[in-house]
Amino acid sequence: MMNILLANLIILPAGVLCFLPVKANLKHSFPKTIAIMLPALFALIVLSSFLTWQFSLSGNDLLLPVLLISYLAYHFSLRLPFVKTLGVFTVVVALLAILSNFSACIDAFRNPDAGPESFTLTFSLFQLGITVIAILLLAYPFIKHGGFIIIQPIFAAVWMSLILFSVILIIANIALMPVEYYLFREQQFLANVLLILFGQLVVWGLMLILLYFAISGMLTINKMKEKNSFLEMQESQFRSMQKYIKASEKTRHDFRHNILTLAELYNEGKTDEIGKYLNQYVDSLPKNEYVIFCGNTALNALLNYYVHVTSLNEIDFKLHISIPEHLPVSDVDLCSMVGNIMENAVIACQSADKKTIELTVLSEKRMQLYIVAVNSFNGVARQRDGRYVSTKADGSGVGLASVAATAENYGGVAQFSHEGKHFYSNIAIPLNK
Repeated sequence: MMNILLANLIILPAGVLCFLPVKANLKHSFPKTIAIMLPALFALIVLSSFLTWQFSLSGNDLLLPVLLISYLAYHFSLRLPFVKTLGVFTVVVALLAILSNFSACIDAFRNPDAGPESFTLTFSLFQLGITVIAILLLAYPFIKHGGFIIIQPIFAAVWMSLILFSVILIIANIALMPVEYYLFREQQFLANVLLILFGQLVVWGLMLILLYFAISGMLTINKMKEKNSFLEMQESQFRSMQKYIKASEKTRHDFRHNILTLAELYNEGKTDEIGKYLNQYVDSLPKNEYVIFCGNTALNALLNYYVHVTSLNEIDFKLHISIPEHLPVSDVDLCSMVGNIMENAVIACQSADKKTIELTVLSEKRMQLYIVAVNSFNGVARQRDGRYVSTKADGSGVGLASVAATAENYGGVAQFSHEGKHFYSNIAIPLNK
């Protein structure tokens, strides 16, 4: 019974590894989550160990129900869609399957007369020890890089591929688990099995590394596309300014002639003609289509663009902005957050009875950056796994997820809510970090 209990204790460090990349997405506080999960996992370990001992079961007989119960407890403790929680869970289980087979091979070599149902002290201690060492080595990359991957608005297909690959590794290791320990008396046989397991471990690591770089590449491409889009907006606004400047130069050039004409009309006492002439002159003055909202050139171009878009869509757009020229937040990230919020707001307004958008971008004493938006919509909010999804045809909701991910990258928070027929977007980012 004690050896079985020691063997099943790997569930605890495995649970720690599962929670490391998602610690920012807990439904409850960290102490409360620990207070709930730790006793529950320990109870599961004791119960499964007792049943295995009492009915002389093998290590795989209770594997499926234990994994299912563990995953459900894990999933419902997080504010994440199931593809992400299942992705992390299967990745960790795949690692445990490989390490468990490593332990079984060592046990078979040391105790060739035993078997996988024996749960020898060698197997239990080696499995627990190698699992703890692996988790200590993986803790930092799982927290830093795993946390980075978790908050990214990645399509479900990417996570499904990760889940499928992990499940294949798990099944392969179940099939590879030593059944006849006496075969491991031959060192060549043992070496071949260990080589296969080591290869699986390398593949497991490469899978996560490739995933990380693939996602980083996707994000870089998306940022470049956004940057190009902002540059196109700036170019468009620059052309409008050039047009206005040229028209203003002509107006200044003709100003002397207009004054002389007005003086002549005045001398002749033709006051009515002066009024008509002034009205015609005012109508001929060039109109500046570019408004300076703030000192940030990129954001200024974006806001001018949405002033034009909201005007075309007959949306009442109110803007309040007060930020310095330079912020710790990059222009691309700032415009990405504001642009995604405005894009969703414009689309949502299409189905609203009264089309209104109010946007506030404020830097409070250079300590906090606030981006707050309120827009009208038809009152029907689409949500999936506790998150809002887009009203666009694809319904992916990547825009709002991208805003949240960007805010979290700067140590900030993004919250979205609705009440009645108004949708609220609130972003707060600390600027003193």
